[in-house]
Amino acid sequence: MAKAKQLPSGAWRVQVYSHSEIVVQPDGSTKKVPKYESFTADTADEANFLAAQYRLDRKAQSKGNKKLSIDEAVTRYIDAKTNIISPTTLAGYIKDKNNYFNTIKSLDIYKVTNEDLQIWINGISAGHSPKTVRNVFGLLTATMAVYRPDFAIRVDLPKKQKQWVTIPTEAEFSRLLQDVVGTDMEIPVLLAGCAGLRRSEISALSDIDPAANTIHIKQAMVLDKDRKWVIKAPKSYAGDRILEVPGIVMDRMVARVKDGKPIVDLTPDQITDKFRFIKKRLGLGFTFHGLRHYYASVMLALNIPNKYAAERMGHATDYMLQQVYQRTMNAKSIQFGVQVNKHFASTISHDLSHGSNNT
Repeated sequence: MAKAKQLPSGAWRVQVYSHSEIVVQPDGSTKKVPKYESFTADTADEANFLAAQYRLDRKAQSKGNKKLSIDEAVTRYIDAKTNIISPTTLAGYIKDKNNYFNTIKSLDIYKVTNEDLQIWINGISAGHSPKTVRNVFGLLTATMAVYRPDFAIRVDLPKKQKQWVTIPTEAEFSRLLQDVVGTDMEIPVLLAGCAGLRRSEISALSDIDPAANTIHIKQAMVLDKDRKWVIKAPKSYAGDRILEVPGIVMDRMVARVKDGKPIVDLTPDQITDKFRFIKKRLGLGFTFHGLRHYYASVMLALNIPNKYAAERMGHATDYMLQQVYQRTMNAKSIQFGVQVNKHFASTISHDLSHGSNNT
């Protein structure tokens, strides 16, 4: 417990921890900065008394005078963000609240303990992916930061699992492209495989510049909380970007516009459903999202700098590119391993067959 210290002026001061604030650093990282309340008086005893009174008042406020269920707190948190977060995130929050908070929703947020939260997390971890658990836990911690910022949450979460995305080969992409020529899936496949667009960006694309061979990705088609398709701004600053595209891709889009048609007249879900049938018919082992990874792998093969490649993909960092790189390196590692094993198989087979038998 902090004690009074005498100031140069002769007065006495006690500083009591109040809360912590998240401060963004110049490099983009965040740092938790503690904030203090100061109590100054003519005597040390008086300063200590004021500080002690402050502590007692805060304790009484948090434990006795206020009561708020976790269910109500999470609802208030979501309501306060409705015009700030994306429709997709909002819908996800509401879904998570309805599906995963049942066992703790009636608990008082001012009295809930780490043990309560650990039991809750352990329960929802059974049968759900680590990513789902972390997303749900993120909603809870964001709510706690608003209503109980001084509470130190110490909960063990399930370990993250590596998610491998199958990347198409050049031959597979060629087969796919030949199959979709002239269909409503031709432009979606071209935009994903040759420009790295997401499904939501493909469905919402409307801004093209034929003279410059560029497209402006400035919106996305997503489901709102009522499960209706809406057009919204990109989820992040990096998502708003202008890309040069191959001339032949631009020609396909211009032809549709001249015919009075939207560039793509499919929702993201329709793209997924149609691709599922194409994939089955051609015997392909990758998803539509895998086409974005194919595009990333092409840029890596062409030695495009990661920073520039990430910008083209609409990412603020090169994390996804590193995943593709690691996947590519693993494939090469297997290939090299086969070569090494063949070498030893040929060099040691003679020795093993002609060596002395000591058994």
